[in-house]
Amino acid sequence: TVGRISKFTGEPLEVLYDVSNGSHPAVLSDIAWSPSGSKALITGEGRILEYNETGLRNVSVPVEFAEYKFTQVAWSFDGMHALIYASRYIVDKSDYERSMIWKIFRYDGVNITEIPFQYEGYRIGYAGIETSTINWLNEVEALITLNHSLYKYRDGAISPLDIVGNGRYYYADGALNPTQDYLLLAGGHTKDFPMSVVKFEDDTIDVVYSSNNVDGTLRCVAWKPDGSIALICGSDGTVLLYENNVLTEIVFPNTDLNSEPYPSLWNVIMAIAVAVPTIVIILVYLRHMRKRRKEVRQNVVPPRNDEKRYNGL
Repeated sequence: TVGRISKFTGEPLEVLYDVSNGSHPAVLSDIAWSPSGSKALITGEGRILEYNETGLRNVSVPVEFAEYKFTQVAWSFDGMHALIYASRYIVDKSDYERSMIWKIFRYDGVNITEIPFQYEGYRIGYAGIETSTINWLNEVEALITLNHSLYKYRDGAISPLDIVGNGRYYYADGALNPTQDYLLLAGGHTKDFPMSVVKFEDDTIDVVYSSNNVDGTLRCVAWKPDGSIALICGSDGTVLLYENNVLTEIVFPNTDLNSEPYPSLWNVIMAIAVAVPTIVIILVYLRHMRKRRKEVRQNVVPPRNDEKRYNGL
């Protein structure tokens, strides 16, 4: 959403809030409802909004963080607080590269506070990709991924996970199994981090899928409400099914994802409507040519020059 929040309860659509500023609209990027459904947080560029039964309001963001992009938000299971991810680029004009700074904030329903977080910004080119996820694991712990690194939130602090496999995979999305037993993470986008799916359980990583495809990224993970299966999709059209600890790729009946798997009735009618007149014209032309060649042979009409060559005259 760019600069506008609306509510639909029937017609017409009600505009609740417009954060556009002239020709530079504010970009809003994520929404998360609290578990009780009493309120929702909306994050965007330099701002955080809260929606509740009284309407929409601005959450006060410290001035020093006004230039950050607040891009993700996740509520704790009890709804007492939420974790919010934010980032900011610092451009080095001498070589046109940029460094990224990450921040994690805690919102307790009133105040926004920064959580001490030891992650050094690194320099990337303008083609660089930034990915992050925040997934609560239980009532007190949350797993945070920043690009290819894993971190654990607990008791108001964030610490890196010292486990085998940390740093080997690039994470774009994650989802906790509804039974709260484990988390599925998916991502990958380069030769160093190919498309992959990993299972995070008891602070360990188990790779359940890895592809040689380095051009695509697995971007979305979603569980069926009963936790029996999960679907994972990617930027190159890949769709994976995770069931009983087995991951399989769903094959489309038509490999061209930009076309319909089966032609619609309207498309069939249009094809026939175009083909029939064309066939009739061709048949009439062929009939006319056969008749004329017969007349030329019987000297009923004089042959044209091209017909002389055609008939060997």
